[in-house]
Order: sequence, then C-alpha cells, then structure tokens
Amino acid sequence: MKTKATEDTEKIISTKIDTVINQWFQETMDKINNEIKTNTNTLEDILCPSILPLSFKYCNAALTLLNNNFKLPAMALIRILAEITLRLCWCLYGDNPQKESTDVRAQRWLKQSCKEQQKFLKKLLPSFNANKKKIDEQISYFDKKIAEIPYESAGNLYGSLDELNVNLKNDLYPLLYSTFNTAIHPDLLLLSNLIKKDKNKYTFSGDFDDIDSNNIKFYMMTCAFWIVSLVRISYKWDYNDIKAQYLEIKKIHENSTKE
Repeated sequence: MKTKATEDTEKIISTKIDTVINQWFQETMDKINNEIKTNTNTLEDILCPSILPLSFKYCNAALTLLNNNFKLPAMALIRILAEITLRLCWCLYGDNPQKESTDVRAQRWLKQSCKEQQKFLKKLLPSFNANKKKIDEQISYFDKKIAEIPYESAGNLYGSLDELNVNLKNDLYPLLYSTFNTAIHPDLLLLSNLIKKDKNKYTFSGDFDDIDSNNIKFYMMTCAFWIVSLVRISYKWDYNDIKAQYLEIKKIHENSTKE
C-alpha cells in the first residue's frame, strides 16, 4: 500500500513531466518560427522544423492516454517516438564515421524510406490488380527518387546505430526502443501477462495494471529531451535549462522508485 506522501510525490512528478514536455517543445518551436528562415531546397532545412511538431503530437497523445490509465496504447505511441528519436540522433550526429553532413544523412534516410515503400508496393501488386497501373507508377516514382540520391541508403534502424556513439547504441536503443516493442507487437507472451488470478478468480484487464504510469512517462520525457536538445544543438542554441530540468526530474523519479 502506497503512503500518502508517496502518492503526492508521484502526482508531482507526473505533473512536472507533463509541464516540461509541453514547455520544451513549445518554446523550441516558437524559437524556430521566430528565428529560422526555412529553405526547403535541402532536407536539412526541413528536418528539425518538421520533426518537432510531429514528436509533440505523439507526446501529447501518449500523455492523454497515460493520464486516463491507457498504458499499452501509450507505450505503442512512445515506441514510435523512440524510433523518431533514434533516427534524429543518427541524422544529427556530427561525429559520425563518414564525417557526413546532416543533409547527406537525411538523404540517406530518405533513400532508405523510398526503398522500404517501394518494397511494400511490390508486395501489394498481386492483390490489387485493379490498381496495378497506379501502383506501377508509384514504384517507378520511387525508382527515380532512389536513383537521384548518390549516397548509400541508411539501412535498417538497428544497423544504422553502428554509426552512432557506442553509448547511444548500447544504452539509448534498449531504453527507448526495445522496452516498448511488446506494445507494437502483441503476442501470447503479452496476453499471458495480462491475466491476473485472485484466489480462484481470473481477471482480464487488457492492460498493464501493475506498471507505474510515471515510469512510462519518464521514458517519454527522455525521448522529448533528446529530440529537443538535438534540435537546439543543431541550431547552436543553449539547452542547459532543459538539461537541468530533465536531470532534476530524473533524480526525483529515481528516488521515488527506491521508496
């Protein structure tokens, strides 16, 4: 049984996480709108301004779900957010082995996306004879886009992490990605964990009743911290306030889990 003090601390942490996530994204998006003149001739110019509001939407949707006790659906959204985070890390990692610019990395990511979409369309062809012409046109379009990009494609997400700092691959990937795979790929292992037995009675809740929502929120805040910090670093803006807030909440959260 949780004490009143523990419950109060958890509420404070939950509110703080909600507040800082909204603050980080809103302040950084406002700064981009006020100070950056976007030139869409390069992918680099649209990467940060586009990824911020998208990530903000995922965070807000996941927070809404968590605040209404829908944990697995929120985890599914955070798993997607984690993929965005890791790809952004890959694109903006200036000390990459090839010493490539952000625009080159973005083009490699685009080439990988085109290849994956083209592969998907080719699988559709046998089942969509009525739309064969349209699908063939889309496949040809991606053929052209792939040929236009003179760099190797980024490769699958995990493989591309070899081009990151080893700590990012070994620490960030398991934390932000692997943890939430079960929400994206539900199987019998997951279903068996959703059954609770009390004496001779079984209950089927359809969610993780025994997982603390604040733990899930902390993972999401970590994604938000990385995304916003990387964008600010890319524009050579200060992010020390964001880092201080993140570390403060992290410390409070870690202390509360020890109680």
